[in-house]
Amino acid sequence: MKQYSLEKHWNLLFTQGALKGKKGIVSLRMLIDTGSTYTIVPIEILESIGFNPHDSKDKVWITSASGYIVAPRIEIDWLHTLGIKIGDFCVVAHTLPQGIYAKGILGMDFLNRVNAVIDVKKGVIKIKR
Repeated sequence: MKQYSLEKHWNLLFTQGALKGKKGIVSLRMLIDTGSTYTIVPIEILESIGFNPHDSKDKVWITSASGYIVAPRIEIDWLHTLGIKIGDFCVVAHTLPQGIYAKGILGMDFLNRVNAVIDVKKGVIKIKR
């Protein structure tokens, strides 16, 4: 089991991640969110690496602060974070609220896939993959 230190800001935990698309790679700070079913990336970031979320036929329902919304799901080339690179990973394209101090949300779809165990008090995540 590999252990990684997380960045703590108030009661929130963050890590760095990278996404690859058709037109390049982007690095972003990601909020680790066990309350989010999906990994979420802003539309403008996905557009910057060559995706057009508005053309996606794959849609998911998500709950936001303003209620239920339908958001496009995009298959990116890969997501690399916490020492793991997962190819053909799907992210949800959605504008994030201001004030979360991150450019993406690392959701339970990723955390379950890598068998993550989070120690909130210590600010570490263990990966069993």
